[in-house]
Amino acid sequence: VCSDLVMPILPVVLTLMTQLCQVFLISRSHQAGTAGSTSVGLYLPAGPLHSVLRHLCEAIMQIGGHHRKQRAHLYGALLYYIQLCNDAARSEEDNTANATLFGLGQHSSSTVLTSGNLEVFSSYGESLMDCIARDACDGHGVGRMLALAVLDAIVAVDWHQHWLQFIARHGYLRHFIESLIQEDKLLQAALKPKPEPLRGLYIYEAKMALLTRVAQTPAGAQALLQLGLMGKLSQCSFLDLRPEPYRARGDGGLSMFGGRDNDGFIPSVLERYRQLILPALKLVVSVLTSAGKQDRDKVQQFVTAHRDVFIAILKDQSGPVTLSSLQELTLTTAVISQMGPTSPLNITSRSDIHSQCASGMLWLLPLHCQPRNW
Repeated sequence: VCSDLVMPILPVVLTLMTQLCQVFLISRSHQAGTAGSTSVGLYLPAGPLHSVLRHLCEAIMQIGGHHRKQRAHLYGALLYYIQLCNDAARSEEDNTANATLFGLGQHSSSTVLTSGNLEVFSSYGESLMDCIARDACDGHGVGRMLALAVLDAIVAVDWHQHWLQFIARHGYLRHFIESLIQEDKLLQAALKPKPEPLRGLYIYEAKMALLTRVAQTPAGAQALLQLGLMGKLSQCSFLDLRPEPYRARGDGGLSMFGGRDNDGFIPSVLERYRQLILPALKLVVSVLTSAGKQDRDKVQQFVTAHRDVFIAILKDQSGPVTLSSLQELTLTTAVISQMGPTSPLNITSRSDIHSQCASGMLWLLPLHCQPRNW
């Protein structure tokens, strides 16, 4: 198929997949709201959907490298396709419970759909993997973010870990980790009172989501540690730029802890900082959960490098309690608690870090553990 003829219809493909997803969600909500419904639920035909997936994969590979911006439409359509399959699986799980309750039999069509999707991806071999991974490394801004999201979505359902093995073996995983340092200045600039366009921040969030997904398996966590993830995170200066509460807004406005700038679109400096620190903390928690106790010393390197940030989060009582502040606090305490007292550090640095963190934990008791503050 001539690429020049395909280009104009790519936005239409994305629109159609978006509408298909929305129609399924609306139908599912309508069915769930039907009183006394004992229906076996909504199911999507695997055959036609697999055909759609094949055409999306073929189009992604056929469009040349000089049309990377246009491939973003296909990545968006592929994400909606995967979301549609995930929603169908959840719908089947819900209705399986209802069918069991009413004594009805149930056929697992979602398993057929998911396994068929993996077979379609596998049928294109490493060519498709390489195309998506390259765009995730050096694609155009929006296309790069969507390619990262596609990798994340595929790795989530690839129980054979073929995609993880590919990106690790061919150096893509190393590139994702090393790019954290390469983009450090760009992410520091995202914390200015009046920042440049926040494209780099959104790409960072997509990249960290992928790395967190990888870290959720022991093999993935070990691969990240072997590639020096904790060393790179320890060198990220943007994580040390936590704003003082009274400086959270560039204009010093009353909504400094969670509001937005005057144009109503750009998040406050504190919100933007949490968009940086929360993914990093989630990644570290995932690594700690999946890796063995013998690797905790590598994570301790990250805590030591950003100790001032950890202590500031634990002792910050100056702002209102918000969802993002609780998430920040939850992840911080999760990292510290999972580190434990067994890290093989010298006694001086170990006692200093742990005593300061313990002091910070004590600060939390009167703030969160009294009934009048619930």
